[in-house]
Amino acid sequence: MGVGPVVKPVGLGSFPLPPDQLALYVGGQPGGKFLEQGRRLLQCLRRCLPPSFGFKNKRILDFGCGVGRVLRHFEENTKETEFWGCDISESCIAWLRQNLCPPFHFVQNGENPPLPFEDEHFDLVYSLSVFTHLTDSWEPWLREIRRVMKPDGLALLTFLNRTAHEFYEGSSFDKGEVAFKVTHPERSWSLGGPIVYHS
Repeated sequence: MGVGPVVKPVGLGSFPLPPDQLALYVGGQPGGKFLEQGRRLLQCLRRCLPPSFGFKNKRILDFGCGVGRVLRHFEENTKETEFWGCDISESCIAWLRQNLCPPFHFVQNGENPPLPFEDEHFDLVYSLSVFTHLTDSWEPWLREIRRVMKPDGLALLTFLNRTAHEFYEGSSFDKGEVAFKVTHPERSWSLGGPIVYHS
């Protein structure tokens, strides 16, 4: 998947919009809707943080950053905070390095740990809809996220539940039936990978 041309509409701050195919690949929407989706997700993320959490002199990792849908909205914090993004997608990381670096930093990770960071490196690791696609690697990735977090660090990780399964798949499953259900287990990462729903 190519990274496509850079298009910078008016009013986007320092950063252009990603090509439509990359926005859609990470579950976003193209154009201005991509920006609005990122803003809403950032508001949710900020509401989940403790009131005492401040960004000054912190290191923050967006684990599975996609094409920077949320990360780009932290631009005002980059003078006092070190932000990193990692993702499995070579196309996304290539586009981000070309368009959002600096002030952000990016690395491509593999399908399995480790991440290229030292122990106890980050004050906050957040991951939006990444564990939605992991089938057999929840435990190794949770351990790896814990490894790169400071002892008093925070992790905010989202996943899909039974309600999402009912909405997207049109059927329900009992909470006692399984720990989680996997749909599209063989789908490649280039098409978004499997979808995992937790009971």
